[in-house]
Amino acid sequence: MITLKILDPVHIETNMEGKANLNKLLSYQAYYWHTGKTKSGYGKKRVDYPVYLIQTLSNSKHIFLTGFLPKVINFLEELKMPYEITGEIPKVAYDPPDIPGIIYRPDQKRLIEAALENGRGVLQAPCGSGKGLILLALVKAFGQENILFLCHSVTIISQFKEELLKWGFNPKEIGVLSGSQNTTGRIQLASIQSFSKLIPKTYVDKYDVILTDECHGISSLKGMYGFVLQRTLAPVRIGVTATMPYRDEAIFALEGLIGPKLGELTVKEGNEIGIIAKPEIQIIEVPTIDGLEECRNYQDVYQVGVVENFTRNMLIFALAKKQVEKGKSVLINVNRLEHGYRLEALGNEWGLECKFIHGDADEDTRNRIKHALDSKETMCVIASTIFKEGVNIRSLDTCINAAGQKSEIATLQALGRGLRTTEDKKTVLIIDFKDMGHKYLRSHYRARYAIYKKNGWIEDPEEGAK
Repeated sequence: MITLKILDPVHIETNMEGKANLNKLLSYQAYYWHTGKTKSGYGKKRVDYPVYLIQTLSNSKHIFLTGFLPKVINFLEELKMPYEITGEIPKVAYDPPDIPGIIYRPDQKRLIEAALENGRGVLQAPCGSGKGLILLALVKAFGQENILFLCHSVTIISQFKEELLKWGFNPKEIGVLSGSQNTTGRIQLASIQSFSKLIPKTYVDKYDVILTDECHGISSLKGMYGFVLQRTLAPVRIGVTATMPYRDEAIFALEGLIGPKLGELTVKEGNEIGIIAKPEIQIIEVPTIDGLEECRNYQDVYQVGVVENFTRNMLIFALAKKQVEKGKSVLINVNRLEHGYRLEALGNEWGLECKFIHGDADEDTRNRIKHALDSKETMCVIASTIFKEGVNIRSLDTCINAAGQKSEIATLQALGRGLRTTEDKKTVLIIDFKDMGHKYLRSHYRARYAIYKKNGWIEDPEEGAK
């Protein structure tokens, strides 16, 4: 018989029979590139290998992450394989999550209840659907417990602290560990970059609840999140995100360290109930550059075809200026600092005042520019990746994806800044670029197009295949 012994909120022990039957379930294929001689000469060869997530301690003892327990139980029951579970994860009592002044929608109540009843797992909901309010409800429900709120953005921490204070949480109970801030509280807000530097013995049994915002940032068992979450015994672990990971390594890391997906509100459902602005996608074709196809590595292709592409950058600002002249606010997303500086200079030449905000900006500057854009005191902002996640700009009318790239997470997070509805705004314009001058750029454009098409935001079924 397969035995499953819950050791603690981090690990479960199984026997040899358990390892033999679960090894394939808890594994994935990874690869690396080997440079050397190949059959066709000298070059790169992809080498695939399996990664097994059950660790062997001895012949009779093997362990895996506790977050996999629901997956394991479902697997064993589907196959009608006998098993025995011993031990338990400590239960944490919770209070009603009601906050005076906040009326939760049915979809929010459903996700809050799923989190409280299950105790660990992931909640998925689109940008702009009110994930922050769900997190506030969970903080309220665990009103006596020590809570660790983790994320990978200083801006998100600042924004969540504002929300806590706005809705009446005691400022004396709120601590912040991020950048130059180092205060402690029952509700500890921390960037993973700062928290992962702490000595584990200072937090191993300190927290009862861990809330992780933008939890798709948990991408590996070996990263900063992996280090921290395998060294804390917090029994309650809830993550929220708009975009679930798609790489096998990240999928398994998130599930093992936090838990399975507990519930979801889709973009389509958000559109139907009127809380998510309907994206209107505008694709602009970029003229090809002579010689771009001859570039061999991706870094050079991106530099020449995107960052230094004067024609493409002129198109970006022509489109931005047109929107601003209509009274529409614009957020231009870039991936490289040089690109942002080039666009900022071009904006000045065009007579369009445009602020460039990036990772070197301090918290006050970030908040000031965010509020200026939201109030439309500033009509156009260029932003690096710091504004791609967790930043609320409710009134934003236009998102311009100047960065390109192919990642589904990056694409959806970038346009997510504009998905919030207001009384005067029910749609958001998303401007993207059909870069066809090199195979890498063509591949990335088609990947983004497929994302838009999958979500029902583009009607022309042939456009992306060209």
